[in-house]
Amino acid sequence: MKHCLTIALTMLMAVAATAADNNANKKAPEKLQGIWDVVGIEAAGRAAPENYIKGKQFVVKGNKISLPGKDPRPFKIDAAAKPTAIDITGSDNFQSLKGIYELKGDSLKLCFSQSTKAKRPKDFATAGSPHFCYTLKR
Repeated sequence: MKHCLTIALTMLMAVAATAADNNANKKAPEKLQGIWDVVGIEAAGRAAPENYIKGKQFVVKGNKISLPGKDPRPFKIDAAAKPTAIDITGSDNFQSLKGIYELKGDSLKLCFSQSTKAKRPKDFATAGSPHFCYTLKR
């Protein structure tokens, strides 16, 4: 009887954890909605010049994100991942991106692999890595 109770409790905890992760994944895109101004871009440990980033924006509407100069693309969030993961679906003229993000108030950091063959970034450092990062403000 104890064995059955242990199994039942373990299964209940697993279902509850899955439900919590699903709820977090549904709420995460809501927090990203809106227009985000690019205030910084970094690659290979170097910041992009001010004139390159001026006027660039990301737009998040529903489950789609528009990167500067690109059509809206579907994205998925894994809020349970540490750091939080974001995947943007590719198209004929846009490669899929595997990335991470960090949202603090009206500040958003996004970091992506430059190649579909590169692994998802583990942090927001770009020096010595095949990653590029955006800093955005709402």
